[in-house]
Amino acid sequence: GWSDCNSNTIGSLDGTKTILIANSSTSSSEVYGIYSSASIAAVTTFNNNSIGAITHSKSNTAACGLVGLRAGSSSSNNLIIEDNAIGNAGAEMKTINNSTTASLSGNTVIGIYVLSSIHQIRNNLIRNLTTNNQSTGTGTSSSVQGMYISSAASGSLISGNTIHSLSNTSPAANSWVNGITISSSTALLTFEKNFIHSLVISGTG
Repeated sequence: GWSDCNSNTIGSLDGTKTILIANSSTSSSEVYGIYSSASIAAVTTFNNNSIGAITHSKSNTAACGLVGLRAGSSSSNNLIIEDNAIGNAGAEMKTINNSTTASLSGNTVIGIYVLSSIHQIRNNLIRNLTTNNQSTGTGTSSSVQGMYISSAASGSLISGNTIHSLSNTSPAANSWVNGITISSSTALLTFEKNFIHSLVISGTG
């Protein structure tokens, strides 16, 4: 069976408890604060979780990614993702590497990633996501994404979310940083009352 995923703390939002992953793998790799691929035809909630102060680093040029919360697996899912806090000043969600790989799988920092489902994503706070990678990926492969929504089912609602202080600090590449990325060509989705600001890139191209 599956139970809801609510009121968990991964790392911290004030920097007092940190998660540091120093990864020596020469292959692309990702780290998740919360990961769910459960495929059930029922309402599942991901509410009031706190995720922050996580760093995933590599000293080589292999890609490394970081995702705060990942949920969804099929169009039968009915997800409610609400009132989660991901990242904070002094509790950044961060990757450190020199990879030039432009890839969604392994070289992006994402706050909330939702795949193939009906969902309501409401009143979440996503902030202070950062990387120094040299990816020039665009759209769905952008180096930092506050929220990534893939193949959402019609009827989904994305409302009242605040996303800010996303950055790529590498001066070596003209990278993309997205507040919300949508990869869904036919579904009817509702986006309303979201507040996105303070997106920063340092590259000169």
